Amino acid sequence: MEANQDKKAFTNLKKLYENIYVIISPPRCSSTAFSRVFWEQPSIRYYSHEPFEVTYFEGAGLNQVVEKLKIPLDLHPIKKNQYARQSTGLVIKEMPYQVGSDYPLLISLSNHPIMFLIRDPRLNILSRIQKKIEAGQDPNFPLVETGWELIVEQVRYCQDENIPYLVIDSTEFRNCPD
Repeated sequence: MEANQDKKAFTNLKKLYENIYVIISPPRCSSTAFSRVFWEQPSIRYYSHEPFEVTYFEGAGLNQVVEKLKIPLDLHPIKKNQYARQSTGLVIKEMPYQVGSDYPLLISLSNHPIMFLIRDPRLNILSRIQKKIEAGQDPNFPLVETGWELIVEQVRYCQDENIPYLVIDSTEFRNCPD
């Protein structure tokens, strides 16, 4: 896709969902658990888990991301909240390094403040190393995959462009979810 086509495809996605929430978080910061908090909200019916991973890991084009966002997980069959049947809200959870330079396209979808979920970097990096060892993988990974340098740039982008955002400490969330 060309830049104008990319922008148009993402703009068209906004027409599919009445509410779009975007959560951006480095790995191992409880972002999946955090995103699931939204699942029981009456306005949320759909969930998209890291749609940009295909661009980062597989070199796919943005058209594949758009296709993933067109068919997110439908939460209605697993929700206790039956009002969700009428809703079309979407939660998108993504990693800073997977979205990379396409970050402006991702956040252009949201009609709510962008949520950055963070954790003490020492803890999340150690947790990721431990998970890689448990899986029998090489515990070394590229620095960019910590997500920390990019998340600073992404927050700064929101500041520079006057885009509303929240920074949420996952330790506080886990200790006091309310």
